Amino acid sequence: MGCELSKFVLNGEDLTAEANDFARHLGLEEVAPGRIARYFLAELYIHTFLTETIDPRRVVKEIASLEGKGLTQTKPAAAFKGPVLKGLWHKHHQQIGVPALAMNVLNEGRQDKWKHIEKHLQSLEGLAITDTQAWDLAGALSEEVVRGGLNRRIERQALTGEWFIFTKYEELNYYLCLGKHEDDDEELRLRAINSINNHFPFLRHLLS
Repeated sequence: MGCELSKFVLNGEDLTAEANDFARHLGLEEVAPGRIARYFLAELYIHTFLTETIDPRRVVKEIASLEGKGLTQTKPAAAFKGPVLKGLWHKHHQQIGVPALAMNVLNEGRQDKWKHIEKHLQSLEGLAITDTQAWDLAGALSEEVVRGGLNRRIERQALTGEWFIFTKYEELNYYLCLGKHEDDDEELRLRAINSINNHFPFLRHLLS
């Protein structure tokens, strides 16, 4: 029923009950009834509790946005380009931790060509400042780079992160698995196919 796991054993430990409680707590079945694969749930559980690289609430929030039940702060969903992943779509979700923060800050700086920082520095040309003022300036610049950059990306709904993978059928989204930028296209396709075969066999023709 829904995305409930019938059996989930990890490292020799039966975690079926824990994983299904996790899904119920997140409201996975409510956000997209009958359209979140068990494979998706298993991966979400693993990356939440084992690798600790995902805040599952952020993933659910992005699914909800695609279902018309909330807003997004990340990039719009997009179809994969190229023949290997044809028929599949991806949507970014915000990751947790310093690497995800750094990726968004650097992306904003590169896109902006650091013009916001340059503007601050140009306003100080020719001014004599004390060491204390220099430290205050460093703090202000850091605030602009990090908080200012993130806020601008949020306003543009341009935050990036890792993905979850889904496909579309009869105007509905079917959520298949998680993914990363560095994942091989063939690997992503295989995981999506496995998810479809095990949960949504009527979607097989979409990836044939």
